[in-house]
Amino acid sequence: MALPTRALSISDGSLYIQKGMKLVLIDALDGKTITSWRLPYTGLQHLNRWSIRLNRLGVQSFVPLTKDKVVLLENHKIYKLDLATGEVNAVFEDFQGTRPLFLSQSDNGNLYFGEYFNNPSRGHVNIFASEDEGLTFKSVYTFPKDSIRHVHGVFFDRYSGDLWVTTGDDNSESHIWRTSDEFRTVESVVGGEQQYRAVQLLFTKEHIYFGSDTPLEQNNISRLNRKTGQVEKLQQVQGTVFYGCKVGDTLFFSTVVEPGSINKDKRVYLWGSRDGEEWHSILSYQKDMLPLKLFQYGQIRFPSGINKTGNLWFTPFSTSEDQTIKCIQAESLF
Repeated sequence: MALPTRALSISDGSLYIQKGMKLVLIDALDGKTITSWRLPYTGLQHLNRWSIRLNRLGVQSFVPLTKDKVVLLENHKIYKLDLATGEVNAVFEDFQGTRPLFLSQSDNGNLYFGEYFNNPSRGHVNIFASEDEGLTFKSVYTFPKDSIRHVHGVFFDRYSGDLWVTTGDDNSESHIWRTSDEFRTVESVVGGEQQYRAVQLLFTKEHIYFGSDTPLEQNNISRLNRKTGQVEKLQQVQGTVFYGCKVGDTLFFSTVVEPGSINKDKRVYLWGSRDGEEWHSILSYQKDMLPLKLFQYGQIRFPSGINKTGNLWFTPFSTSEDQTIKCIQAESLF
């Protein structure tokens, strides 16, 4: 059986992938292997795709800092790796929950993530930052008790220089937030209903794009107009939306198969748009037969980073062709 793989991050035309217990760097144009390194694992759990899903293993988020230094998040720890020497250091684990969804980097090199955990008592929720290339992390903002359930993601906007935050899950907790001063102040831009229960944001010069992540309503791909602040629903989709990416200026989102009485489709769908207005359902994968709660929801995941290669890289997860890496020329999809 082939080793489970996932696409992690694109940087300068190269793609970092996880393949079993290794980190592999490949050419994002032709897929050829450049080099590889051993990840800081013990045991054989990372060699079995079902074990990975059951135990919530695998690299959740990955940021290349320099040619030789990377930061990754997995299983309640943030690691910093020196690829030149092979040195691995677990640098931070003092946060609530086991696996924040995203680790993001701003243009000044700072790293950010928000706490993602069940939080049934609705306690406080932190956003953490590192200002020293991942050596240390500190809380830079705290959502007070009874304000949100958890943070879905922190995202850097290269057009404005702002940082944006998505939170959920109840109506009053579902907001898209913005800070222009690195979390000294934070404002809610839109929120208060399930359609603003977003996970990942995609940025263009004029709009911020997002999909809704609600099991309670029809889900949509929408966009926020930067100038007017108005939100426009663009496309109904078959399920909740967690992940998205850009290939050049082309936008992509994927749906998720999760429990719910509204979104009953048992396939995950890839949606794309070249202009942000007209959206196309491009392909889909069937959710496999393993239980959702134990073996995770059906998804399509994308690598982070700026992708100018023209190739769309993605990883089906908990579906047919589970944990394999796919590459399609983006222009060929429309």
